[in-house]
Amino acid sequence: MSQTVVNQYITGGKGGAGGQGGVYGGDGGLGEGPTLYQKIKAKYITMNMVQSPTVVEGSRVVNSCPPASRIFHGRRTILDAMHQFFTQDTKKQKVYVLYGLGGAGKTQIALKFIEETMCFTEQFLLDASTTETIQNSLKNITSQDALTWLAGKYENWLLFFDNADDPTITLNQFFPRCNHGNIIITSRNPSLQMYGTSFQVSDMEESDAVALLLNSSQQEVSASNQLLAQAIVKYAEAKELWIIEVENQTRLHGEDGLNTLALMNNLANGYHRLGQFEEAEKLQSDILEKRRRLLGEDDLYTVTAMHSLAATYHVLGRFEDAEKLKVIVLEKRRRLLGDDHPATLDAMHNPAATYHNLGQFEEAAKLSLVVVKKWKQLASDDHPKTLDGMHSLAITYDALGCFKEAEKLQVVVLEKQKKIFGEDHSDTLKVMNNLGYTNYHMGHFAEAEALQVVALEKWRKLCGEDHPDTQHAMQHLIRTYHSLDKQTEAAELEKLLK
Repeated sequence: MSQTVVNQYITGGKGGAGGQGGVYGGDGGLGEGPTLYQKIKAKYITMNMVQSPTVVEGSRVVNSCPPASRIFHGRRTILDAMHQFFTQDTKKQKVYVLYGLGGAGKTQIALKFIEETMCFTEQFLLDASTTETIQNSLKNITSQDALTWLAGKYENWLLFFDNADDPTITLNQFFPRCNHGNIIITSRNPSLQMYGTSFQVSDMEESDAVALLLNSSQQEVSASNQLLAQAIVKYAEAKELWIIEVENQTRLHGEDGLNTLALMNNLANGYHRLGQFEEAEKLQSDILEKRRRLLGEDDLYTVTAMHSLAATYHVLGRFEDAEKLKVIVLEKRRRLLGDDHPATLDAMHNPAATYHNLGQFEEAAKLSLVVVKKWKQLASDDHPKTLDGMHSLAITYDALGCFKEAEKLQVVVLEKQKKIFGEDHSDTLKVMNNLGYTNYHMGHFAEAEALQVVALEKWRKLCGEDHPDTQHAMQHLIRTYHSLDKQTEAAELEKLLK
């Protein structure tokens, strides 16, 4: 047996004064102890054991990872990416961040991966919702200082920081200081991407959602049931659920309740992602006004609301309005968080994009160079934020007519994006489409067509015909077709433009 993996979890027994044991554990009195389940996986053997002692001291409950939901389905793209990442021999501590809206399934994806993999010798689940819960979870690992103990434990252990949503927590203070071990983080906060490789968890593919619906409702997988399930999934879009939740929170906490505003923000993000920018702008303006009044101008949640509204102004073509907000956001984040904080660098990146759209390309290039340099220092050459900055810089070089410099950057970024996110990820497709457009500007029409045809086909499958990114890819390919004198192909695509 070459490698053994122990995955254990605990269900609470009849506790003493401390009450029932739970997933995260906690203090308990003397009583009937919890039941310990151990699942031991090895190359040639799988063994499950159940142990339930009569009396135990309930002072420490090991916070190991429970199994994923029995109706978990799909998410193979994310799971495969995680398997590929954690099986690499990097000689460094590995950190993987799953981020996205609440309810997107981040925790279940992480648990399913942990259940599937044989990479880890031990797994420890940490409630990362507050500093106190993190500290308590670490105390439950060992009677010693957990971070020191893990740093000296030269094994392939895993720390799973679940629900790390609080933007005020500096999470890496709870990482063991060593070059071994593994860390998974789930969060609603996209700025946590700075800690390592990341994947944005969004809504399920329709086929996965249909299969999950049939599985959870215990319906036969027949042709008629699949058609019915497809109809239900199409109508049960995420935005409708957020609308219902906003209405519920408004009844419970009022229009100005912080929980209501948080859900309104999720709904606005949903509108933005669906390309419904006018609806997003209305909500984001309301959220910003209320957060200013309730929390003040300098509260980080207020600043984040400004940042989101500026991004929507940008895609609506209101570049001057976007620039005004982005300048304020950058100044406040520099003062509140410092120049090297990920949120500050994001704010620095956005004015660069606005300068570009205002035709101030030299200013955009200067700012993009600073952003790329800082992300390389803060994270790595291969970090998604570094690559995003390099891509923005390439677009600006293209606008300045520096096509060779743009092409060099785009080729590097595209290759790295494919390795990190895969061929079908939206970030990969954006780089592919823009590299095609750079080839078009250089007069390399055949090379441009090859890239743009692939990008458009993948955008269609990913987002549909009417999505702004699909439409943008169509416009680029139409110009290339005209240059290649493929007027019939160009005319067919022009019929689909909105």
